Amino acid sequence: MCVRDQIHHFFLQTHFHRWLESVVLEIPPEMKPLLELIFNAGAETLFNVDVFRQTRDSKSEDPIFDAVKPISNSSPQVLSCLPRLFTSYVQVIRKYRVLFSTGVNQLPGTVIEELQAFGMCFFTSSKSLLDTVASNAQTWSISVALLRLVNQEALYNRNEMDASVLRRIIESALEILSAGWNGNYSSHFVQVQ
Repeated sequence: MCVRDQIHHFFLQTHFHRWLESVVLEIPPEMKPLLELIFNAGAETLFNVDVFRQTRDSKSEDPIFDAVKPISNSSPQVLSCLPRLFTSYVQVIRKYRVLFSTGVNQLPGTVIEELQAFGMCFFTSSKSLLDTVASNAQTWSISVALLRLVNQEALYNRNEMDASVLRRIIESALEILSAGWNGNYSSHFVQVQ
């Protein structure tokens, strides 16, 4: 295990909870640059090339979601960090896209498809995590922000797995809208941007 992997595991086990809670704090504007540095240092630790390569080779889900889940139960506001984490993750997979093109028989479109697959895997894990908490205006705002990133980064690949995830989101949205129409939910669900 290389030093970066050790730092990654140590960070996840001992500092991740406090880091995650700190990066979602409401702070005075003059402190924002410090908070941005703290977020970037944590994101660099979470998404370094060695960890990314290991996750890619093992085809396993990112251990970040295992670490976020217990925190989200006690501090649901940490979920608001998911779009920022997703953005950082997409930047890393784009930065290290050369890892996708290591095959001898690599076809031109395959690299893009793998980038999309990894991005959608992170999105799907984020959405699954959001589905474990009560649906409210915050969780829908986070879902919308994640969907915007999928669109901006052109991660949707029109394959069956991606379509299935989006179908579930549409069904959930329609349920909420239908229940709201019937007066079962408060009107703030409809106001999500």
